Amino acid sequence: MANEINLDHITTHDEFNLQRLCEMNDDTADELVDSPFELGSNTCGYFEPSDIKNIASGNLTLFCLNVQGLRAHWDNFYNLLSEMNGDSQHIGIIGITELFSMNAGECDLPGYHPLEFVTRNDSNTSKGGVAMYISNQYQYKHRTDLSVFIPNVFESLFVELKIGKKNIIIGTIYRPNTYPLANLDIFLQNMSDLQNILSSENKDVYIMGDMNIDLLKFHDHIKTGDYLENIFSAGFIPLITKPTRITEHSATLIDHIYTNKQDFIATSGIVITDVSDHFGIFSSITCKHHKHKIFTKSTKTYRSFSQPNIENFKKILLEVDFSNVLNTQCVNDSYNLFLEKYLGAYNQAFSPSNINKYL
Repeated sequence: MANEINLDHITTHDEFNLQRLCEMNDDTADELVDSPFELGSNTCGYFEPSDIKNIASGNLTLFCLNVQGLRAHWDNFYNLLSEMNGDSQHIGIIGITELFSMNAGECDLPGYHPLEFVTRNDSNTSKGGVAMYISNQYQYKHRTDLSVFIPNVFESLFVELKIGKKNIIIGTIYRPNTYPLANLDIFLQNMSDLQNILSSENKDVYIMGDMNIDLLKFHDHIKTGDYLENIFSAGFIPLITKPTRITEHSATLIDHIYTNKQDFIATSGIVITDVSDHFGIFSSITCKHHKHKIFTKSTKTYRSFSQPNIENFKKILLEVDFSNVLNTQCVNDSYNLFLEKYLGAYNQAFSPSNINKYL
């Protein structure tokens, strides 16, 4: 993108609209006669912070932002939330990525439960980490079985809310993009495994975060294409369809929100803010109901990320012989050997199981 990028250019060109790109993609044109985007009703655009309070009123509203250090940007972040919420508390769930270091009791928000967070334990880096603010109007529990946290690779936090008679699962995920730890293959495998587990629970799910995967490149980058295809195949729909990080010469859609709920009306979008170099993303969901739904039986695979399995994974890794990785002269060969051994331990500790599910 050599030309200068601005919002006017982005909002008027299909190359910056994921939904339009999917509809125009020749390889999937026949399949998209019934587009996944048509399963619900969602609009996506750009908004000022003050617009959100009117959109969010009375709805289940999620907001997510890569803050690049919450404590360092606390004043700007707090002012942003105050402007978005207005006089009332309209944003129910707030996801944070790149939390950096944090202590319990810090950075509390009025009207929200104490911050739920997971950070890296490595003393050499205080970066990364994920968190969620949950409105006091919701009761919830931390889903530790879903909250896979592989520092520098796949960092996530999941909770389950009780809203009326429904249980809703919400997750915040951060994928670092620093080579060589940010392995896309491991991230894709973990995301696929999580989606299969979530599909087995028959609950509405919302996943948000900074994935550092530009969905607009799905037709040019094979692994991005595989990632988006897996999202659709697992029954999830992207709600953010326009760039979330914009520089003078680039515009990328790397901050995402997905849902597996199909009977919804949503207003989603990108909140223009300078708290960090990412814009914020949000989705405000109003449910609608269909009288008829066809159920078909399918077989899914899933992996259990229970605490015993995680401890077993650590034990297996300690017993792996990495000597040939360290002794290999070629960097690429060494990396491939490491990945082969790592994935072998991963598959041994978190072996997939089959479930039958009605869809």
